[in-house]
Amino acid sequence: MSRPQLLYVPIAAALEAERVFDLIDWAETASFDSPGAGANRDAKPNGVAGVVAAAIDRLDELGWDTCTVICDSHGQAAGIELALVAPERVEAIGIAHAAARYELAGERPAMVPAMHAAAEQLLDTDYRSFGHAIVQMTQGLAEEAYVDAWLDAVPREVAQSILGDLTERQPELVSRLPSTAMPVVLGKHHGCVMWTPEAFEDACEAVPHARRIVCHGIPSQDPRFLEAIRGLVRSE
Repeated sequence: MSRPQLLYVPIAAALEAERVFDLIDWAETASFDSPGAGANRDAKPNGVAGVVAAAIDRLDELGWDTCTVICDSHGQAAGIELALVAPERVEAIGIAHAAARYELAGERPAMVPAMHAAAEQLLDTDYRSFGHAIVQMTQGLAEEAYVDAWLDAVPREVAQSILGDLTERQPELVSRLPSTAMPVVLGKHHGCVMWTPEAFEDACEAVPHARRIVCHGIPSQDPRFLEAIRGLVRSE
């Protein structure tokens, strides 16, 4: 029996998947760099659409007809879009820091408005400080060395293209998935200072059949979240 095939759809860089893959020995794993980042440095950034196009290119390169997608945080926009534009290639999806929509205002914003505003300002004015603010926002779960490597792999204009696209459009996220019957795992980071509890609550309401995992850290790096995804793959 062939091993499951897992594609980690990153925010921008393949290195985001490294710690996730360190916890997986039961599947074939792959990720990729978005246009303008890492090994894909010569390509022109094109927001979330560019990440989705790079994902499809990576599947073609690997010769994978289908896969299970894992995505986290801002990367869920591209992961969900991939599942919807190429449903024949995505068997299941695991979404960490799951949010129903990328809403920045109103009674139920997906992210703490003050945190998002501070990060947006630093992205435009001081890229290194933007990266290291992530260390504080994740309460040290993203280490300084990792952030330095990410900043080196992802030029400012790439981050601005992807995150700016999300801020401008404020798209629907998990709320788009009820149109598909694919298995879904939703992960919550309990105590997260960026993504709100309401974002996860609304995601769960949008996809009531989804498996829900609450973690005390980054969900995509939690063995329970990954084991839930493994369970979906087994049931296929």
